[in-house]
Amino acid sequence: MYSMTSDIEQKNTRVIRGFDIDSVTDAPLQLTEYAYLNADHKDVFAVVSDHASLHQFTLTISRVDVDNSLVQLPDEVGVGTMRYCHTPAGLTLHESIVTWQPPVMYGYMIRNFQMILPHHLGIILTEPTEKGKTLLSWNTYFDGRLIGGTFARITLGIILPDMVKNMAKHFDGQVIPKLRVRSYLASMDDTVIPE
Repeated sequence: MYSMTSDIEQKNTRVIRGFDIDSVTDAPLQLTEYAYLNADHKDVFAVVSDHASLHQFTLTISRVDVDNSLVQLPDEVGVGTMRYCHTPAGLTLHESIVTWQPPVMYGYMIRNFQMILPHHLGIILTEPTEKGKTLLSWNTYFDGRLIGGTFARITLGIILPDMVKNMAKHFDGQVIPKLRVRSYLASMDDTVIPE
């Protein structure tokens, strides 16, 4: 049976699928969005990890350039991959991949714009639920105490739900309201999560 606390922070633990969040940031979890998708988790991961196509899911990114030159195998995505997310306003976010666990999880950090997106870490999970279905969760950490925390909370509070909603449309799924996530998962009797 799927236990949300098995992969998303248990009580005071800051480890998700073996990745220690404190190894890259001490920022708290601020936002999480969920969607239940009618697609296999491997197919979902292939889409959410296709960095160059990320702009298809949000109007806030016009294109993404990818640099794998720091990765052990430069032709592949992995820890060290850099994404340069260009916005229509002419800004470019520099994001580095900090954990890479296909086909169930990856994490990225924004390396520039620390004044407006302080200590930002995003963790995307594509967990198999029942046969051929996936629970997508997008977890966002940042320091809300700094000046940019208010900006981050407002902008990411708009952008993140919109991206997850668009992914739900893409996979013929549905966004799960945060208050219903645990009861929704508990209702799936035949859910098995492989290790």
